[in-house]
Amino acid sequence: MNEPSLRADLDRIRKELDLIDEKLIQLLARRLDVGLEAAAIKNALHMPIHDPEREAKALSQAKKWARDARLPESEVEELMRRVISLSRNAQIERGE
Repeated sequence: MNEPSLRADLDRIRKELDLIDEKLIQLLARRLDVGLEAAAIKNALHMPIHDPEREAKALSQAKKWARDARLPESEVEELMRRVISLSRNAQIERGE
């Protein structure tokens, strides 16, 4: 392949990556919204926001899904720990 063709391919791939990143952010926002819904229910039930057992289950699921997708478990676990923390912090800040 020649250089202009390779550059065009790279531009196309970068645009696709941008679209994927945008969708990931939208999914993350949706996850936070659903987490806030869960927090409202937990509040009504007088349950604490932090649920270590549920978080452990979510991390275990994420690691299994990572294995199934042939992704590095430890990196996916680290990412999910951050997502869970983001959700928990949003729930706490909302005061629910």
